[in-house]
Amino acid sequence: MQKAILEPSSHKKTCEQPKVERSSKKSSRGKVHTYDKTKPIDDDVITHILRLRGKLGWQTMLPSCEQLVRETDVSRLQEFTLTRPVLLKDTGEYMYCLQRNKNNFKVPYNPYDLQAVSTNTAMQNEVYWTVTASFVSKFSAGRNLGEMETTPVPQWLYERQMYYKLLSFNFFSNFR
Repeated sequence: MQKAILEPSSHKKTCEQPKVERSSKKSSRGKVHTYDKTKPIDDDVITHILRLRGKLGWQTMLPSCEQLVRETDVSRLQEFTLTRPVLLKDTGEYMYCLQRNKNNFKVPYNPYDLQAVSTNTAMQNEVYWTVTASFVSKFSAGRNLGEMETTPVPQWLYERQMYYKLLSFNFFSNFR
């Protein structure tokens, strides 16, 4: 039985501060929400997951292809994801993310291809994600109320791996 272990390759500086000029003029329309416009240097969500979990000394393991087939491993993964994040102390550091190619209609839909973005960019969208060492959370803003879906990181990585396995099948690839 093989296990792929993901470890952070290095702890790099993750954000760069842009030079921002501030004006002392106040707008007369009321309160305008402004958020941090700092853009991450590396926009790969997996790199940030590894960095956040590596800071805490947590191993990030993905099951091998043979394990993905067995249902017992799925139930063991579900037990792990339900109990493990509760036991560990997360620092609360998080990254905002958006789907990488959401406006490019030539690229197939991929909910697992997330791109780290600035807070300001995320808040301008109706749907965005936050990624911590423990959880990946999807936020959807409705008309008046918002909705949040939270998934533990090991389960999200497992689902992501299964999604990419399904994409590799050539089902209806030559359909005419």
